[in-house]
Amino acid sequence: MIDAPPLKGSAMRLMLALLGSCFLAPAGIAAPAKVTRTPLLDQPLPTGTALHGVRGQRIEFAPSQPGGRHRHPVPVFGVVTRGRFLFQVEGTPARVLDTGDAFYEPAGAAIAHFDNASASEPAAISVFYLIDDPAAALVEPLPPVKPESPHVP
Repeated sequence: MIDAPPLKGSAMRLMLALLGSCFLAPAGIAAPAKVTRTPLLDQPLPTGTALHGVRGQRIEFAPSQPGGRHRHPVPVFGVVTRGRFLFQVEGTPARVLDTGDAFYEPAGAAIAHFDNASASEPAAISVFYLIDDPAAALVEPLPPVKPESPHVP
């Protein structure tokens, strides 16, 4: 055993930095590249939103499969993990979501379209429900909207 004086001040900081670098980038292994963060979504929740937890699901769609008109009792956030979707919250313009795009479905809002936009490729989304009651159903199917009848004078 070597009897050495205790390290203090800058010598201690240098020793800790060297030891730390051994754990972060062992010999022969390059240090990882810098992490890049790209904003996908910044959606405030309504004031007073009470949360019990978050539940995540992966949902897969066959080619051309519609999501069906529906609503959720809780806010839903998600990201397209494969394919393209036609997405429309009722009362707003429809838009196309591509792989990597994030989306938000407000609690109680009718979702008119969440349809796989490809006739030949499957598609998938990962969704996160901000749940307030762990026993409650997360999706409520809604009847299709009836097309307006032509106006007869």
